Amino acid sequence: MLLYLLEKRSRSAWLTPAAAAMLMAAIGGCGNNGALPAKTSAEGFSAKILANLNLAIIDDPDLAASISTLLGEWKAQTGSELTVQMLTAKNIAATEKLDADAVIYPSALLGTLAEQHLIRPLNGAWLKDDPLETADLLQPPNSLEFTWDGQPFAVPLGSPQFVLLYRPNLFQRFGKQPPRTWEEYQQLAGFFNNLQSLRKQANPQEEDAAPLVFVEPWSGAVEPLAPGWAARMLLARAAAYAKHRDYFSVLFDRETMEPLIAGPPFVRALTQLVVAAKSEPKDATSLTPANAARLLLTGHAAMAITWPSAAVQIAGEAVPVAFANLPGATEAYNPRHAAYEPRRPDEAVSVPLRGISGRVGSVVRGTNSPEAAFQLLTWLTSKRWSSQVLPPSSATALFRDSQLDDPQLWSGQALSTAEARQYGDVLATALHQTDVVWMPRIPGEAEYVAALDEAVKAAIDGKKSPQQALDESAAQWKQITAKLGVDQQLEAYRRSLKTAP
Repeated sequence: MLLYLLEKRSRSAWLTPAAAAMLMAAIGGCGNNGALPAKTSAEGFSAKILANLNLAIIDDPDLAASISTLLGEWKAQTGSELTVQMLTAKNIAATEKLDADAVIYPSALLGTLAEQHLIRPLNGAWLKDDPLETADLLQPPNSLEFTWDGQPFAVPLGSPQFVLLYRPNLFQRFGKQPPRTWEEYQQLAGFFNNLQSLRKQANPQEEDAAPLVFVEPWSGAVEPLAPGWAARMLLARAAAYAKHRDYFSVLFDRETMEPLIAGPPFVRALTQLVVAAKSEPKDATSLTPANAARLLLTGHAAMAITWPSAAVQIAGEAVPVAFANLPGATEAYNPRHAAYEPRRPDEAVSVPLRGISGRVGSVVRGTNSPEAAFQLLTWLTSKRWSSQVLPPSSATALFRDSQLDDPQLWSGQALSTAEARQYGDVLATALHQTDVVWMPRIPGEAEYVAALDEAVKAAIDGKKSPQQALDESAAQWKQITAKLGVDQQLEAYRRSLKTAP
């Protein structure tokens, strides 16, 4: 029986059309019904799992519905029942115990769940025979995204990254190259925003040259600036300016928990974002990553900061696209010297912002069947099943090297095979990079992000200067920290940055 716990007042608990369709399919029959692979032996299991398991999924109805289609396959392989329930982050905030055996959740919630003692570290004995097939993972299991206080707490289900999508035929026609820095990006956004000039110059020189597609309303570039995403976009822009080689902590002072977001790197990034927003759609502050991707794929923009997803559907044929690393900076701010310093030749210009989205899975503390719960998570993330069950969620992305062989399962059919493979290569590069900036992953992370969202919107609307907006946001961050406890938050922040031994 498929069980859904729906929060009546939470809009996030309602199923999307895609999720509803998969849910109905699951209710209609969870066994081998033609849509699922034929019954196999207990692949990946040394013995039948006799314990019935309850899997909780936080804030992802599409993923819950997709996993529900495999309930019959799980029973056929293990002899046990699997129940799926859906929760929201609001459910988690005040709970003292999760009524589940395993939980799948946004990676940013790992710190909250760990600090509330709702999840447990992964037992070293479980990892002994390498059930995660670690050589195939694009990120090592000891990545910060999966650990807390230096201990492994979670298994990966994919982590989308901001990348640059652009129109290669448009760039080629006008003799442009993908931007390496945010300054170059801004220049290109301004150039491509002039639709009248583009159309005058766009006549093909060769008779067989394909005509360029400009669909109105038109923008030189689009970025996701909807609530929840404006803060992420600002931090993505600030990452290269703020990440100096001599400093690991970027968002807070790791000795005092003082917020650093009103400093020069963030003011610089917000100032540039405000200028860029003038050449974006009028509804830019309501755009999600899916919206941004859809606008580019349907010919409404020359560039977009987002990522492709199988969950992003478009009507008709997509325009040709190409991918590049997120723009960066050739210099970084040194807080000790209060000055920008050039990056060394061996340092990457692009600095990824990690933890913007993504899903991970953990074993619930207090479950009577911890090893079985872990086996369930490794089964869902295995080479065999991950590419079938995870892509319907826009919050997942390919996370295995073997998945690069068929990346269209994750990027969607709007991309050609060649385009999808290029995306996979760019994503893999971002995931392999060690010089990165992390989104907040401590208790209260949603409140910190919401306060920064307000700053971005106020600056874009012209109500405050970038410095004023960030000063007020930093003051709000201090209030959030004080409410949750300075000492507790400081210790949590240090644990969030502690790498595995």
